Amino acid sequence: MKNLVLMEPHSFTCMAIRTLIPEDVKIRGALKGYPPLQSMLDAEMIDIVIMEIYDTNLFPMDGIDFIRRNVHHWNRVTLIICTDVDNIFLIKELMKCKARVLISKKDDIASIQHAIDKGISGDYYCSSNLLAVVNADNNQLSLTSSELRVMSLLLNNNTPIEISEYLGVSYKTVQTHKRNVMQKLGARNSFGLLKIGYEYKAKL
Repeated sequence: MKNLVLMEPHSFTCMAIRTLIPEDVKIRGALKGYPPLQSMLDAEMIDIVIMEIYDTNLFPMDGIDFIRRNVHHWNRVTLIICTDVDNIFLIKELMKCKARVLISKKDDIASIQHAIDKGISGDYYCSSNLLAVVNADNNQLSLTSSELRVMSLLLNNNTPIEISEYLGVSYKTVQTHKRNVMQKLGARNSFGLLKIGYEYKAKL
């Protein structure tokens, strides 16, 4: 019998996913954070992980960083990502990780069930919704030169007021560029912008 663990911050979603797990797979737990999942991986207690890429802190890069740090486990443990992330940058990062299955929570129940079954049986699968985002116009990810300039200055620990003075633009303009960068990169707050911004800048 295979052992499975769920890492999902939302209780309702966790309960829904539980109903899709075949009876011959034992659910060892439903977790809301990375430390207990790390312990179970290190103790080799599980064969399958179904996880959202953010935990209760709601920061998706934490999940991607967790997956990268544990790359040595994904040859032995089947990684199934079930996410509501629809940002092209984050989806491309997930595709580079060793996830066997990528599921969009926007998929219908039958598709999610099919994807989970594929992962449990050892097959690969990627949601058509996630593929559609990746295959869509990549302009969503392109930052304008002004947005790149503002992001670079933010990454160098400048405040929006300092940036507005340095660039000779209004504070409101800087905030607009910052908001656009956050939206394009999928950052939910300023800390997230810094973390994702460093990842994005490293790829330029």
